[in-house]
Amino acid sequence: MKKALVIIGFLLLSCDTNSSITKPDVFLSSEKMENILYDLTLLKAIKTSYNDQEGKALFNDAYIFRKYNIDSTILAQNQLYYAQSPKESMVIYKRIEQRLKKAKDSINALLRQEKEMKELSAE
Repeated sequence: MKKALVIIGFLLLSCDTNSSITKPDVFLSSEKMENILYDLTLLKAIKTSYNDQEGKALFNDAYIFRKYNIDSTILAQNQLYYAQSPKESMVIYKRIEQRLKKAKDSINALLRQEKEMKELSAE
């Protein structure tokens, strides 16, 4: 019993409760973080649709960093910060998912409309 208490005490003392990541110097609001991650997701989808290296080179992350006036370090620090709060991260990713679904639905509606127009002009 004494050994168990000593082990438990040692484990409790060895846990570092001050290991949480502090708020980054350049803090990105959840809305800005959502916009950045949304744009990065779209950019990645565009890059995967190109077969040639030249096309892929046009769509790189540097564009997003310039657009939001950040760099990869600022993004990484903020991602680590938000990762500490899974509930807030989940809200951000749910909103991104909703935006992507809305964009997909809009594109599908346009494609259906284009198809209908072609069918009407073929008649």
